[in-house]
Amino acid sequence: MSSPCPQPEYTGVLHQDIYIYQGDRKTFDVVFSNPDGSPADLTGYTVLAQIRMNVADMAPEVVATFTTAITDNIVTLTLYEADSVKLAGRYQWDLQLTDPGGAPTTFMRGAVIAVQEVSRP
Repeated sequence: MSSPCPQPEYTGVLHQDIYIYQGDRKTFDVVFSNPDGSPADLTGYTVLAQIRMNVADMAPEVVATFTTAITDNIVTLTLYEADSVKLAGRYQWDLQLTDPGGAPTTFMRGAVIAVQEVSRP
């Protein structure tokens, strides 16, 4: 069985930068398809998406974790206001799926650019 995958860049991992406005909720979907374009079966998969100051070896502290949900072949990532309010500047993130057998695969990575808010309640 082939792994579900969005269209990868040359490293096999799709590069996607995320822009966040500090204090706002950020939600987006990632659609997974098989190589033939049909919807990937994500039954039994789990998702992990974290934000760190740098890669894990250089920055072991997790700054924020996306809340995740899987519906059919769509992974929804949400960063809630309580987490985004802590961000200002540039960070790193990635998205890993773990198959039902326990093998993790990283599908996306990139920078998180958090713009500081102006209005605050």
